[in-house]
Amino acid sequence: TGKTGFVSTHYIVKEATTGKNQRAKTKVFTEKQAVKASLAKNTSVSFLGWKKTAGGGIDFGWALVDYGGATGYISTKDLQKLT
Repeated sequence: TGKTGFVSTHYIVKEATTGKNQRAKTKVFTEKQAVKASLAKNTSVSFLGWKKTAGGGIDFGWALVDYGGATGYISTKDLQKLT
C-alpha cells in the first residue's frame, strides 16, 4: 500500500480481446505451431499471458488466449482490446 514497484506482465490480468483482423478467420496455434482452431472475425477471447521464448524470455508477438474453454496462441496483430 502506497509503494511503487515493478511486476511481471505474467501476473497482470488483461481484459478480454477480440480479433481485429480483416480476414474472415484468425488461426489459433498450439505450442508446436500446429493450427488448433480457426476463429471467426470478432470472436471474443480471454488473454491469459504472453508466449515464452526458448531462452525464457517473452515473445510479445504471440498471446496465450482462452476461447470457449480451450487455449492456444494467437498473433497479437490479430487482437484488439475491447472498449
